Amino acid sequence: MKQIGKKLLSATLSALMIVSALSACGSSPSDAAETSAPASESSSASADSQSTEISKTGTATGAYVQESMSENPPDTYSRFYDLRIDQDGNVLLVGLNSTGKRQLLQFESSTWTVLQESDMPANAPNYVDIADDGSIWAVTRNSDGQYSLCTGQDANALEPVEVDSLLQSGALPVGLRLTDDGKVFLTVQVAESTIFVLIDCATRQVTTITPGFYGSPVLYSEGKVYAFVTGSTNLTVFDANSGNTLQQYQLPLAESLPSTCAASVNSGILTWADSNGIHQLALDGMLQQTFADNRSFVLASNEFIKQQLVVDQDGSYWVSGMDGNNHAQLYRYHYDAEATIPSGSELVIWAMEDSFLLREGINAYAAQHPEQTITVEYGQDSINNGMTLDDVIRTLNVEIFAGEGPDVLVFDGLPIESYID
Repeated sequence: MKQIGKKLLSATLSALMIVSALSACGSSPSDAAETSAPASESSSASADSQSTEISKTGTATGAYVQESMSENPPDTYSRFYDLRIDQDGNVLLVGLNSTGKRQLLQFESSTWTVLQESDMPANAPNYVDIADDGSIWAVTRNSDGQYSLCTGQDANALEPVEVDSLLQSGALPVGLRLTDDGKVFLTVQVAESTIFVLIDCATRQVTTITPGFYGSPVLYSEGKVYAFVTGSTNLTVFDANSGNTLQQYQLPLAESLPSTCAASVNSGILTWADSNGIHQLALDGMLQQTFADNRSFVLASNEFIKQQLVVDQDGSYWVSGMDGNNHAQLYRYHYDAEATIPSGSELVIWAMEDSFLLREGINAYAAQHPEQTITVEYGQDSINNGMTLDDVIRTLNVEIFAGEGPDVLVFDGLPIESYID
C-alpha cells in the first residue's frame, strides 16, 4: 500500500503544495524518495493520458524542444505587438518595455539588439508597429472617436495617411502589423464587412480589399491575403494588389481554426499553433502533420493566449502570446536530434485543473530530470466528460488506497486535510 507523504516543491511550483503518493505497491521507500515533482498534461483516469517525452538519455529519436525567449531580451515587456522575419531572415520583435517605450528588437546570432526605440504615440493604445527603418505606424483615435492611421519617426509628430475605410461610420480597426515585404497590413471591421488595407511603407500607396465577412486568423504572405470565412474551414486567397480572388480551399480540418491560435503562411504551407501543438498543412497537397505536441509545453495551456507565429531561417518556430497573468511571453520550438525518449522511470502527477504556473514547474523539473517520463492527469477532464466532482475525488481516493495513485498530487480544489497523515 502506498503511503501519502507531504512535499513542498518550492523550486518549481513556488507556493503550490504538493503531496506525493509514493510509487506502486511494490515500490521501495528508496525508489519513492527519488520521485518528486511536476509534469505534463493528459486526461484524468482515462486511456487518453499522454506522456511527456523530455530526455537526454535512452534511445535517441529526436524531438522538438521548447525554449523561453522572454528572459533573453534586454528589458521586460508587458506586451508584444509584432513578430516577423526581416529581409535577412532574422527575427524582429516589437514590444512595450517596462518604461512605456516601444522597442524594435532583432534576434541575430543568439543575441537581442534594440534597433529602434520610441515613446508611445498619444491615443494609440493597441495598434502600433515599428518598421525596419524606424518609422512608427499607429492607429490613433481622437476625442470624437474617429480613427486614423498615422506614421512618422517622432511619436509626438505623426502624420496622417488617408485610409477611407477608417472614415466610414462604425469603422473598427481590429489588427495592424507590418509584413515581411515592407507593407502595413491593416484589418478594419465595418458592420458586416471585413476590409483589408495594405499600405506600402515607402510610397504610402493604399490598396483596399473588401471581400465580405471574414474571421480570424487573417494572414498575409508574398503578396497574398489569406482569410477564413467566419466559423468555417473555407480559406480564400486574395491578390494583395488587385483584390481579386486567386483561390479558394476547403481545408480537410475537423473544425475551424480557433481565434486564439497563432498562424502564418509560407510557400503555400499553412502553419498554426494551438493547445494541441504546432500543425502544418500544404494548401496544394496532402501534407498534414503535427509536432511540438509535448503536453508539458506552454502551448498546451489554455491560459496561454497565442498571438503570432513565425518560422525563422533555421526552421525554428517562434510563438508570442500572453500568459494567464497578462504578461508577454515568447517561445521558440526547434528540433533537437539529440533529444530522446527517456528510458528511466515515469512520474505521474494529478491536478484538478490546468494552470500556467503548473506548466512552468513542469518545464523546470523536466529540465533537471531528463531521465523521467512525465504524465499529468487532470480531474477537470473527467468532469468535462460527465463525471461529478465527488465521483472524481472518490475515484482518485480508490486509486490511492489501492496503491495505484499518482506520484504527485496538486491540491487545487482537493480537501488537503484528508490527505495528510
